[in-house]
Amino acid sequence: MDKIQNLFNKANLETNKGNFQTAISAYQNILELVDETEQAYHLSCWGIGEIYLNTRQISEAVSYLSKAVELAPDQPHYHYLLGCAFTYDENIDKAIHHLESAVGLDDSYWEFWNQLGWVVGFNKDVDKGIEYLKKSISLNPGKSKSYRDLSILYAQKQNFEAALLVIEEAIAAEPEDEENNRVKAQLASFIKALEKFKDDL
Repeated sequence: MDKIQNLFNKANLETNKGNFQTAISAYQNILELVDETEQAYHLSCWGIGEIYLNTRQISEAVSYLSKAVELAPDQPHYHYLLGCAFTYDENIDKAIHHLESAVGLDDSYWEFWNQLGWVVGFNKDVDKGIEYLKKSISLNPGKSKSYRDLSILYAQKQNFEAALLVIEEAIAAEPEDEENNRVKAQLASFIKALEKFKDDL
């Protein structure tokens, strides 16, 4: 077991240093040493899958994270990451299924609700997406991403007043995040163009 723990330590260290291929090799060594029924196996699949997801190697991420979910279906983070992978893969129904599984297993993570709200709101049901994003904000009001995504969904409903109010909340939560200012500028530009279009009618 000391060898397995040493490999996990190496994988974590190399991941933190950005040496992703070395980290993957360490995880793959673990896969060769343990049986699928052991916890170390699905933990290694999770580790490899998360690296592939973060480096946008989506088909590989789906493969390893699917195996992790298969072996440990009660782990909410596995479902969450697989849902994220399916989102990037534009397999929206599978993304929603796994994100719903994640919040069903543990509804205390703002990230789960944020991703579910964005995927549902942008692709299926705007009002339901808004509901989920509000849940995300209630769990972590200091994180601007949920406000920003909520602002975009309000704009999608053409509720520009609400969109502007929410993006200001995003800026107040994390004033150093330039993405919030970019979204605010885009909203202002779109609203100005829309008003001009109406005036020209």
